[in-house]
Amino acid sequence: MLVPLVVAAPLFAVLVRPRLAALAVLVVAGWTGFYALEDSASKPLAGGAVGRPWQLDQAGVLAESPGEPTGRRAAAGVRAYEATVPHGACVGAVLDPDDWAYLLWGPKLDRRVSFLPSLTALATAYRDNVGYVVIGNGVNAPVANQFKPPRWTTKPLARYWTLAVATHPRPDGCSA
Repeated sequence: MLVPLVVAAPLFAVLVRPRLAALAVLVVAGWTGFYALEDSASKPLAGGAVGRPWQLDQAGVLAESPGEPTGRRAAAGVRAYEATVPHGACVGAVLDPDDWAYLLWGPKLDRRVSFLPSLTALATAYRDNVGYVVIGNGVNAPVANQFKPPRWTTKPLARYWTLAVATHPRPDGCSA
């Protein structure tokens, strides 16, 4: 739709040369844009169940997602992740193809995230010195079996991800 708009733009300028016509077009376009956004199923301008779009955090946006129930499960997982993993932490990730990876960095992008291969996730986590590993609950769910006590504890992040936490992470931080 961008190409026809660019091609038609010079013709549009000729049609709305009179100021009254330009003002009428501007009012109708603004009105149309407002009502299109107000009734948007994905992010209603008038406010959804969680709030208005500009008031939402990452989890709130996912909760308002039209891709239900995945959006709500992901929102619960992100909230659990934010409450559990400290800011500035080294995080390893073995995610499923449809998981939202950008959420792992956090709202201020202050976590260091490295993606681990599913077959050698444990060895790579030790090599990269990550203290937390987020594992998808889909095709990569069996990867969680590599992270066993006493060196690791695992816990679900609201049925969306599984989090493996090193019981004694090395104090020198990330090596990757």
